[in-house]
Amino acid sequence: MDKIPVKKPTAGQAAMFEKLVPLVELAKRIGEDIPASFLEALIDACVMECYFREHMAERDLLFHDDVARILEASHAKARNREGEKDERKAANAS
Repeated sequence: MDKIPVKKPTAGQAAMFEKLVPLVELAKRIGEDIPASFLEALIDACVMECYFREHMAERDLLFHDDVARILEASHAKARNREGEKDERKAANAS
């Protein structure tokens, strides 16, 4: 039997998957099946791009950079909101 190569993701790809997987887990945990299915399909497509980048590029299906940028912006907003909450708590405690 032939060996199936396992592609090691780049740091950027790994960071993207590390952000997507918890979103799938959350969607499943709260019973949001449609978003969970969408996110699983998105992860599958990202894996396909990791393995078959040229094939995906020929069909104008590259989107890792877009997904990574959107996820980073979303996480930055969430971090800012958490920081603002902490600041309000500290101000109210004074």
